[in-house]
Amino acid sequence: MSRPGSGLPALPAPSPAVVCVAPAPLGDDAGDGSATAPVATLARALALGRPTLLLAGGSYPGALVLGGAVALFGGLDPGAGWTRAGAASVFSGGNSNRAVDIVAGAAVRLDGIEVAPTGAAWMGLYVAAGAEAWLTRCVLAGGVGRPGTPSALSCWGSVHVEACQLRGGPGDETSAICSFGRASIIDCDLEASHIGVNCSGATVERCRIRAGTHGVYIQGDDVIVRGCTITLEPRQPGARGVFIVHGERLTIEDNSIEGRPDHETLGRWSHLPQRTWRYDEHSARDYSMVSITGNGLWFHGEADGPSGGPYTGPTQDLDDFLVSPPMQPLPGELVDEIRAFLRAHSP
Repeated sequence: MSRPGSGLPALPAPSPAVVCVAPAPLGDDAGDGSATAPVATLARALALGRPTLLLAGGSYPGALVLGGAVALFGGLDPGAGWTRAGAASVFSGGNSNRAVDIVAGAAVRLDGIEVAPTGAAWMGLYVAAGAEAWLTRCVLAGGVGRPGTPSALSCWGSVHVEACQLRGGPGDETSAICSFGRASIIDCDLEASHIGVNCSGATVERCRIRAGTHGVYIQGDDVIVRGCTITLEPRQPGARGVFIVHGERLTIEDNSIEGRPDHETLGRWSHLPQRTWRYDEHSARDYSMVSITGNGLWFHGEADGPSGGPYTGPTQDLDDFLVSPPMQPLPGELVDEIRAFLRAHSP
């Protein structure tokens, strides 16, 4: 399966290379998978070994394991020539961890699919290390099987997510996406009580992110967050639009970060110029090639740093960052500009 270029994939038509699937009574596993004799279950459809599945609207219960190279297109109406005019195709159920599991070595596309974990499943979709997945026009949710940690998507492989909706699930510490492989997340709507995107090695562009604690929580190298709208709501204590734990080759630019009603002006700050910084040898970490420009509220910290971390964002706590080693000194004119801003807008 080749990686898509720009745009969303076209919907394939029924053909001998396609399996048509419809829940009973319309579908029957005795059928041949043609448009007029669809099979009823995903297990039977996958067993036929064809590269493309067309799914009628309806519920597809039970844990699902996907391997090999296969594309699943959902939300189709058999009565309208298997075009996208039907109800959602919902993958429900799950095992003790997740509803859908994409295993190592797989190359899977999901288009127009809804994942709704039930029972013990706490994760919607899992992409294993060594797997590739392309998700377009999907709706993913986290489950309730593990209190405080549900996520819609967890990825240790490679995933491209475009024009999707992801909800972290119920609870106080949920995340929409946890990705520590390679991820591109484009034009998506993300919602979670705790973290929108918890990541390393990810590109997050033109997304609408609503989270209570951190819009994007960066824990490694090679992350781009560009052109996103991040709303901190319902806002939790210490909420930040972007929190950088550590990482190199980070680009955070042209984002709008809102949702601190007690310091609303701080959420519209956009005058910190591009710059790089580096920690000293004592920290045992190298923070090079970090570009932050044209954003709203953002934050950079380490758990063992002063006041919870050296701050590099325009909050009333930024003086901790300005005066606390081991951060390299900022240009004097920038220090003066930030301090003047803080004096004018701090409570």
